[in-house]
Amino acid sequence: IENNDLTDDCIVITAENVTLDCDGKFIKSNKPYSGVYSTEVNTTIRNCNISMNSSIGGTAINITGERAIIEDNILRNSFYGVILNPSNFSIIRNNNINNTIELDSSGISIYDTYNSRIENNSLQGNSSPINIVRSYYANITNNTVIGTSTSVSDSAIKFSNSNDSLMINNTFVCGGCEGVELQWSHGMKFINTNMSGKRAIRSTGSNNTLVMDCIGVTGNVTLNSAGTVDNVFLNCSYNVSLENLLVADNELIRKWYYKAYVNNTAGVAIGGADVVVYNKSGDLQFNLTT
Repeated sequence: IENNDLTDDCIVITAENVTLDCDGKFIKSNKPYSGVYSTEVNTTIRNCNISMNSSIGGTAINITGERAIIEDNILRNSFYGVILNPSNFSIIRNNNINNTIELDSSGISIYDTYNSRIENNSLQGNSSPINIVRSYYANITNNTVIGTSTSVSDSAIKFSNSNDSLMINNTFVCGGCEGVELQWSHGMKFINTNMSGKRAIRSTGSNNTLVMDCIGVTGNVTLNSAGTVDNVFLNCSYNVSLENLLVADNELIRKWYYKAYVNNTAGVAIGGADVVVYNKSGDLQFNLTT
């Protein structure tokens, strides 16, 4: 379908339990509407190649019904790739989203949504390739997200007023902007993450963040508002000179795994040995018994 005379959304799904399988066909327009729009429950959209207008309003897939599945699509050069607003318990997986537009554009935008899953997607371009607002319990796994913005106010993934999400095995990179941005978002967990940018991560008013088993942390690590506390980097190495705690009560705790093994000169393991550990300043950190 190619229609440059649209006056509204191209395909509108108005019934529950509908699957749209494009079998690789195109949906294309230069008008600022949605390629596919659904307000219904259990909508599945797969195998579509969608390109809509690059100005505000041009959206490849726009969902406001629960339990949607958006999979195996190629979405290019639209202002928004996928919007869930709201769409609880929905899945976005195995999509290629490549938008070259910046100026507040987004590859995946999620608003007011619970329990979304974003997995095995490739995103490139946009000012914020993934933008999550007022949403909870997202599970974001095995995605490669490359931002192309040159503004430090943009990021590869951004959370605003969103809590308790889990990110595993992702790459969030933006050479000219931020890898990860957290705004008033609490209880976020990043595991096996590569985060890179002018700022690897910037956290504003966000507490109880856990970043563990990092693949890479490149760029500034910034906490920049009062009350940003109980944030832990576990088994993550980065350039401490790029760590910025901009308010006196900001709290960032660095930890590493430690496993003690004691043996004698014959190489035999010794049980009941006391192990006492000090930091480089000579302060006692902990002691344990094998």
